[in-house]
Amino acid sequence: MKTKTTLLFCLFAYALFGQNELRHYHSMDYLSEIKKDTIFSDSLSALERNIQNELRFAEEKDHMLPVVFHVLFSNEAERIPPEIIQEQLNVLNADFAGLTQEEFEIDESLGDRREIYSDEEETGLDTRIQFCLADLRANNEEGSSIDYQQTYIREWDEFQLVKSKFGSLIKAPDKYINIWLCNLPKGNSGYAQMPHGPAEFDGIVMDASFLVGNATNKNYDKGHTLTHLMGNYLGLYPLWGEHACSDDYVKDTPIHNAPNFKCENVRFVSTCNGHPTELINNFMDNTYDECLSTFTEGQKNRMQAILSKAGPRANLSIASTDCKDLTIQNNALLRKNEQEIKTDQITLSIFPNPANERIYVHYSNSKDSQKNTYTIEIYSSNGILIERNVQSRACIESVFDVRSWSAGMYLIKIIDSNKIHIEKFIVE
Repeated sequence: MKTKTTLLFCLFAYALFGQNELRHYHSMDYLSEIKKDTIFSDSLSALERNIQNELRFAEEKDHMLPVVFHVLFSNEAERIPPEIIQEQLNVLNADFAGLTQEEFEIDESLGDRREIYSDEEETGLDTRIQFCLADLRANNEEGSSIDYQQTYIREWDEFQLVKSKFGSLIKAPDKYINIWLCNLPKGNSGYAQMPHGPAEFDGIVMDASFLVGNATNKNYDKGHTLTHLMGNYLGLYPLWGEHACSDDYVKDTPIHNAPNFKCENVRFVSTCNGHPTELINNFMDNTYDECLSTFTEGQKNRMQAILSKAGPRANLSIASTDCKDLTIQNNALLRKNEQEIKTDQITLSIFPNPANERIYVHYSNSKDSQKNTYTIEIYSSNGILIERNVQSRACIESVFDVRSWSAGMYLIKIIDSNKIHIEKFIVE
């Protein structure tokens, strides 16, 4: 009986302390290793001067960035299914589109005394950056956007080993964001190479236990770990910089003395000069996933500069045809569509929305058109084409039976004289 009691206590203790393990990012440790080579150290310094002097005037635009995942597993239990990777990509898109809402519940008896954001910033900020699984075939390249590699190595404790022949070799880092998913040593959630590092090692390495739908710690199960690492990859430093109270080179973020780890009702005050209130809801801090929800305008501008024509990651921003799937999370296309509707004097409406039996799509264009027809396409949230109809311009209303469709969000696309108009709707 004593043996059973001891075993139960050990299992309870493991579950309890396992949930209390904190997430640690190692991008700055990786950066320190790279900067030992003066070539890369000098190029990073030059990049910073360029961002502050020239790239800060870069034109802001919509970016769709193709991603390749490398999944390293030593047994079948570690093989991450494609559905989880797609779900993680959806979370990443929502975070970068400003669609993520904070889930931390404020203690009403204490009130929210954090004083961290204005009302406008609390709703989230659209960076105009989105991500998709790369279509390697579009560039006549071998392989898949999700590359599975079985290996005898159970834990990857060297920065570059995972990217070698012992793991999975990098794929065209000038065109694709390479992300390695594997088992890292305890306490290491992942690391990313910032712009201007060695091309043969460029990308993001992340412990697979921090993926949404695969997380072993409920404090980090929303999928925001990859969002932080992607911020590093696109030129963002953590809010505490390379070390305590150092600069992250973004004007509208306060200097943090260290990462924050928990969500609280009260504000966090930095011990750095000026004692500013820290941004514990910002993706570049390290609080629990439930209280992370936004980037700042300055962070968005910095990432836009990195992706601009003169920026170090300019080649990543490609045509959407190089994507394997387009998800409905593409907030940039939706916003662009709203602008086109105002400009082109068109009417596009969907009723009812949400729907559970039928939807009625009303479309008309008051401008002259060279064609007598237009095309309606409907996509699922995974980018799968559900319906495609070519309509006469005389037909301004179309009806679709949605009773057999799965509940969720859908995208309707109107293609009219080489122009595209997009709207979303929900099936219950």
